Amino acid sequence: MDRIATPTESPRPAKRGPHANRLRARRDILSLGLGVAVLWALLASNDVVESFFAWSRAHEEWQADELLACAAVLTAAIAAFAARRWADATRESAQRRRAEARLQEIVEHIPEGVVRDDLDGRVVFANNRFVEMFGLDRTELPDATIATYVAPQWREQLRDRHDRRMRGEDVATLFEYEGQRKDGTQFPAEADVVAVLDADGNRIGTQSIIRDLTERKRREAHSTRLAELIDKSLNEIYVFDTETLRFEYVNEGGRRNLGYTAAALRSMTPLDLKPDLDANALAKLLHPLRQRTQDEVTFETDHLRCDGSRYPVRAHLQLTEHGGRTSFVALILDITESRRAAGERAELEDSLRQAQKMDAVGRLAGGVAHDFNNLLTVISVCGRMLQRRLPPDEKLTVQLDRILEASARAARLTAQLLAFSRQQVIQPRALDLGASVTATIRLLERVIGEDIQMVTDLSSGLGRVVADPGQIDQVLMNLAVNARDAMASDGTLTFATRNFEMDPDFVATHPGSRAGRYVLLSVSDTGHGMSPEVVSRAFEPFFTTKSEGNGTGLGLAMVYGIVKQHDGYIEVVSEPLQGSSFLVYLPRLDALGDVPCSPVVETLSEPSSSAAAVRGVETVLVAEDEGPLLELVVEIMTEAGYRVLHGPSPQDSLDAARTHDGQIDLLLTDVVMPGLNGPALAEKVRERHPDIRVLFMSGYSGQLLSNQGVVAPDVAILTKPFEGEELLRRVRGTLDVAQQFARPRPATEKRDRESLTWTACGDHEEDSW
Repeated sequence: MDRIATPTESPRPAKRGPHANRLRARRDILSLGLGVAVLWALLASNDVVESFFAWSRAHEEWQADELLACAAVLTAAIAAFAARRWADATRESAQRRRAEARLQEIVEHIPEGVVRDDLDGRVVFANNRFVEMFGLDRTELPDATIATYVAPQWREQLRDRHDRRMRGEDVATLFEYEGQRKDGTQFPAEADVVAVLDADGNRIGTQSIIRDLTERKRREAHSTRLAELIDKSLNEIYVFDTETLRFEYVNEGGRRNLGYTAAALRSMTPLDLKPDLDANALAKLLHPLRQRTQDEVTFETDHLRCDGSRYPVRAHLQLTEHGGRTSFVALILDITESRRAAGERAELEDSLRQAQKMDAVGRLAGGVAHDFNNLLTVISVCGRMLQRRLPPDEKLTVQLDRILEASARAARLTAQLLAFSRQQVIQPRALDLGASVTATIRLLERVIGEDIQMVTDLSSGLGRVVADPGQIDQVLMNLAVNARDAMASDGTLTFATRNFEMDPDFVATHPGSRAGRYVLLSVSDTGHGMSPEVVSRAFEPFFTTKSEGNGTGLGLAMVYGIVKQHDGYIEVVSEPLQGSSFLVYLPRLDALGDVPCSPVVETLSEPSSSAAAVRGVETVLVAEDEGPLLELVVEIMTEAGYRVLHGPSPQDSLDAARTHDGQIDLLLTDVVMPGLNGPALAEKVRERHPDIRVLFMSGYSGQLLSNQGVVAPDVAILTKPFEGEELLRRVRGTLDVAQQFARPRPATEKRDRESLTWTACGDHEEDSW
């Protein structure tokens, strides 16, 4: 049955209420007045009075004066009663008016719209909120109907509901529909409708409370969207009971990752998913949340899928309250990829640390080799001088031979250290790597042995590289010998080449590499392979897995240094019992115009047996910071007939050149010297002696001649340690080349020479300064 609403306003007067009470009070007062008037009229009549007194004397009950007094009291009482009834009626009427005013004010200011209509659906009352909600004006209310504030698609249905309610049918009081404002815009609304009855219980209309649902619908849509996002999240989200620990909710991400259905999960607890946690361990994790000493608990564990597989997760637990109920909420992150990335990052960091260690060791080795080369030069030159001066049958010659042999071995060791430290002097040129492999294999056939099969897989259309041919031969020889030692009999050694392009993905996973186009040389064997620990140290100097006496541990270190000095990259791919592959990447040339020139100074003839062929009378300026070596060079040059200028330090040698009045034909200088290095000294000397030729002596480049010791082809280099004959031959060769290609020039002409010796390029010759 519909609720009956007491109307605050009605389309016609009712028979009850304050107005009816006032009428009843007026009737009572009028009746009382008429009664008093009749009484006094009777008392005023003599006949009546006499009759009354006669009657009272007959009964001897009332005296006349008593009867009059009684009548007066009765009249006063009736008058007082009537006055009190009038006052009560007036006060009650005022209270009712104030209550109605307050109720009207409340109705006008409540946040919902209130509207009352009659039997025909015409609006007879509406509060302010209703008027504002639908954008109406109060002057429009008398003509307003359902069509005024209901969207067209809902009007027929709501009119039917109104008519059915007026007929007394059972109609739902609460429903939703679309409202329509005066400007035509529509919005979701909710109406709570009841029938209005008159005093006799007749239905005279309806009263509705209307709510604008726009904000609620927005919140519901947002909540629905949020719930969908949570349910569709790739992360796992669980809600479980604080006491039983049974799951109350598991999102789709959790169901998908675990492989369980929602029904199956409702009978499970976190312990069913975490094989590494028992009840006690889980209780300890949840204890701070239960005691509210922590807002969140985070830990890592493994989750167990329905198929029995496991995967690592990071769990974030919280205690939440909703609707008066507390639950645990768990956000689970699958950290499989992050752990893999962390492992890769650790590997990259290890590779970077290894590269930094190799660089530091290389610097140390280069510095030691520089000083050691100076000492070896003195030992070797002095030994050769003594060897020439002693008689052939002298017993000391045996010991002297041993000294020279040890010196030669030390020189080879030093050369290997310089190769590893990338500080040896190299002179690269355009090179066909495939041709180098083919040529080297012919030499390796006798070194490797017949029980090892050598296979080549050389790509056609292979690009060329810029490299020092001798250094590439060293790389091939060392890798081949290393592979032979790793294989038993009947092994296979494979040389392969192909073009390769390093993309950003390759560079990101190979520290030390640089993007670009390369030629890839791979040397693979079928040997016993290497463990990851051995692979990480493979290029360290003096590290070897060979037995004592079967290797110095410098072969692969030298390979590493040569590749790095050629701006290349090298890596090892190996596993125990799976063989090893050394992959060498060298930058590729794209055009013939990039081919460097070949130096004439490197193609001098073999040493002559004639002592006169290496003698001279020219003036030579010598600069060397190592005292014993300086004295030895001066002695050799002086004995060969040269006039030698020198000083105990580079600055002293410069002072000697500045104070010398005659011509200085050649500057013989070390490259690395304290205070004033060789190239800087050459520039300063040429300010006074512009035609002077320069021959550098170098144990290692020290990156002074050019980047990474790669010198221009027209720079003359005498590599330490050297023999006395080699020194004289190179001095003579540098002077002879200068004289052969010297051209007449005015005595006053000063030329800016940026290069130091002449070079031959291609099929023509030019004087390059």
